[in-house]
Amino acid sequence: MNDSIDEHTVVGWVKNTVAVQIGRHSLCRYSIWMDIYSDGYSKSIYVS
Repeated sequence: MNDSIDEHTVVGWVKNTVAVQIGRHSLCRYSIWMDIYSDGYSKSIYVS
């Protein structure tokens, strides 16, 4: 059970790290990344 939680946490950490790295290298790409992420998050809220 703990493995699943740890795995999920690691995936989230990796995604956040990748987003930060993209932001450092290219603010444009970072904005697009955040727009897609925020849009998906908004849709999931509206759906539920």
